[in-house]
Amino acid sequence: IRDTIGDSELAELLAVQQAMKPYTRPSSGRVALAVGVRFTTFNLLNSFALLVASFGKPFKLDLLISSRLEVPVLPPTGTPPPANAQVGIDLRGTRIPEEGVLLIEGRITEGSWFLDSACRLSGGAAFASWTAGPHSGDFVMSIGGYHPKFSVPAHYPQVPRLAINFSRGPIEIKGDAYFAMTPAALMAGGSLSATFALGKFRAWFNYGADFLVAWEPFSYDATIYIEVGA
Repeated sequence: IRDTIGDSELAELLAVQQAMKPYTRPSSGRVALAVGVRFTTFNLLNSFALLVASFGKPFKLDLLISSRLEVPVLPPTGTPPPANAQVGIDLRGTRIPEEGVLLIEGRITEGSWFLDSACRLSGGAAFASWTAGPHSGDFVMSIGGYHPKFSVPAHYPQVPRLAINFSRGPIEIKGDAYFAMTPAALMAGGSLSATFALGKFRAWFNYGADFLVAWEPFSYDATIYIEVGA
């Protein structure tokens, strides 16, 4: 290796190897192959994808994608225009054919914002299906989590709420939303709250809605609330 790369590049590779030791333990009879690529989409979305195939028993395929969106596009030279949004998204996909498991998870990374740097975004989404084993025939698709009254099975992925938080001066706005579908139920909901506080004066608005429809047995639950005060 020393004959093909410089000392600085070798030091960087050794540092990466050292950092990955907790996750790449030696195992007899297993071989792993990793392929990575960095690419840009429409000159807006900068991404890095890593595909890892683990050969052995069982065979496992992992796909990791990390993307960053910045609008508008920063010019190579000159004074950059003010940004309207900076959003990071990390995706992870896992496929284990022998166990019939497919899992795809996504997260909005910390520091993401929209329209204003004080308007922070967070949350995630997931899809999972099982075609073999004790959970054969089960699946779940969730954006932002589940209904508060839904009993989440232990094998379902945990998904954080899609949320927006804005705070500037006397104004504070918070909101969240979710949607999920399973073989047994369909659910959706969200909430929004706004507060204005100046001196001894305070005014607020709160809204929320949660809907849950189950198939077997058929049942539904709907809750809506609105609160305005000062």
